[in-house]
Amino acid sequence: MKILEAYDLTGSYRAAAELTGVDHHTVKRYTELRNRGGDPTRRRPRMKKIDGFMPKIDELVERSGGRIGADKVHEKIAAMGFQGTARTTRRAVAAAKAAYRASQRRLARPWTPEPGFWGQWGWVRGPQVGGVGDTEGSVGATGLVTWLWCAWLGWSRYLVVIPVLDTEPQTLARCLDTTLRTFGGVPTHALIGASIPAGGCPEITGICHHYGLTATAYTAAGAAGNADSGNAVRIADHDLLPTRLPLRPAYRDLAELREACRQFTDRANGEEVCHRLIEERRWLRPVPSRPYPPE
Repeated sequence: MKILEAYDLTGSYRAAAELTGVDHHTVKRYTELRNRGGDPTRRRPRMKKIDGFMPKIDELVERSGGRIGADKVHEKIAAMGFQGTARTTRRAVAAAKAAYRASQRRLARPWTPEPGFWGQWGWVRGPQVGGVGDTEGSVGATGLVTWLWCAWLGWSRYLVVIPVLDTEPQTLARCLDTTLRTFGGVPTHALIGASIPAGGCPEITGICHHYGLTATAYTAAGAAGNADSGNAVRIADHDLLPTRLPLRPAYRDLAELREACRQFTDRANGEEVCHRLIEERRWLRPVPSRPYPPE
């Protein structure tokens, strides 16, 4: 006899449980679900360990054109924290490949951070230095404009901020060299925004080649018009490099601004971020022994 039929017949959870051979709590749950308008025969899908990693698996399958092996996928998602078995990964990869083959067009999914996969950097207009007015931090008439080199690793989110006075290629090269040595290695991709040309600039191309970086243009996944962004990869808004820094409008000199940036990054790169950086360094390539330009 079915559970609901037994309850309707007896009007008692315990009596219905005896008739159907189930626990009376089960009878109560089914009955209350029916009374709320739900379907007691429909089972709610259980969350699986692999579910949170499916966007990354789909992305890897799409980026490889369906050619990536399940063992390589398992290696990557295990580095991201997946604690399931290789067998579970093989099933998930098979399902992702089947969906990829069945799709009629390539979906431009946002890239999901993984250890050692990408770093992001760019220029941000910085505070003025020198010519500080009477009020601390106010802008004077004779100060110098600064630029902030902002960079981080997408997975560990370890942040580097370097204040400079220009954005010339040689300054970019010095900032990049310092950044990579601070990271402790080189990621695969350098995600480059509009402030740094990803292509068509021989100096930038040469700098990236020296460090073994693939310069890759990106666009924010939530930005209007990103469907027309050509070959630019999409990055989810919450994975974008933070560029709004809590700095004053002006500082006495560059040394004071550097100290303010150091204090900010010390706070941003807390214990958890530093721990993730240590983990990510296992996936970074060695930094060339000589900085750019090579002798």
